[in-house]
Amino acid sequence: MKYWEVSHKEALKRSVEAKRSNDIQEDLVATENKKIDLNLMFQNPNSCPDDISRRFLMKQKEEIYEKYNKPPTSRVQAKSSKSVTDHSSEPSSRVHTSDSEPMRDETNDSEKDDDDNDENEDDEDDDLPTQTEFLGLDDFSQSV
Repeated sequence: MKYWEVSHKEALKRSVEAKRSNDIQEDLVATENKKIDLNLMFQNPNSCPDDISRRFLMKQKEEIYEKYNKPPTSRVQAKSSKSVTDHSSEPSSRVHTSDSEPMRDETNDSEKDDDDNDENEDDEDDDLPTQTEFLGLDDFSQSV
């Protein structure tokens, strides 16, 4: 019976260590994927050698933009419900809950129209997120 208890404790300990290792690996993969996505988002479509690659890049950018703008998946919700019950201090169990949308300018619409007319017409990238917003680095630094 003692042998069973000892082996059970060791198995639990190994299981916890493996879970932590898996969580760290999952975070690394997510960070790498965000880096790849960020590199794609900052590529200029005009620098593509042909129309096919330009269309491919634009399609990739659309998919990336949609991926980071859709609401959290059920997996993130499952993690957040676990962190509420777990109260663990591990970074993998913490979920960022603040809104990451940029703050809105409080200028009235007539002032905005005047400002928009004065600016260049090729300011298409103004609505794109910054690097830290896109990668969620502001949020990540709080959870480390």
